[in-house]
Amino acid sequence: MLSSLRIQAGRATIAGEPFRAEFEGGATFEAEIDEDTLQEFVASRVPQGIQVQSVSLVPGEIHVRASVRMLIELSAVAVCVLRVEDGTRVFVDALSVDALGGGATGMVQRQLDEVNPVLDVSGLPFSVKLSGVEVAAGRILVKGTAKSA
Repeated sequence: MLSSLRIQAGRATIAGEPFRAEFEGGATFEAEIDEDTLQEFVASRVPQGIQVQSVSLVPGEIHVRASVRMLIELSAVAVCVLRVEDGTRVFVDALSVDALGGGATGMVQRQLDEVNPVLDVSGLPFSVKLSGVEVAAGRILVKGTAKSA
């Protein structure tokens, strides 16, 4: 689900079969996710029957507009935030949900718990320690440090 991944090191050796990466003196790690990539990811993870209309990234927040058709079509806007946990995983938390006059935040959070973590770097062939995640206009930037495994 990443749009781009950048690892910057003073000196690095990368080899394949099996893949391995060695960073002399450590490295910086940056992963970027743009709005279009995030919208595709969100649409692929929502339960059947829910249609994602838009995903927008504004400073500090993710806004998801979606609808579900039952007897009538119901629309909702969820405002979410991201957090780093254990230096290896990124989770999404529902901050608020504007639907049905309120009270839907817990329901949305339960759905988010089904897909969390949305990023887990513990399976990479090198060690990454995430230091933060920033939601900016149009993109998400995950930062950290990398070192040889």
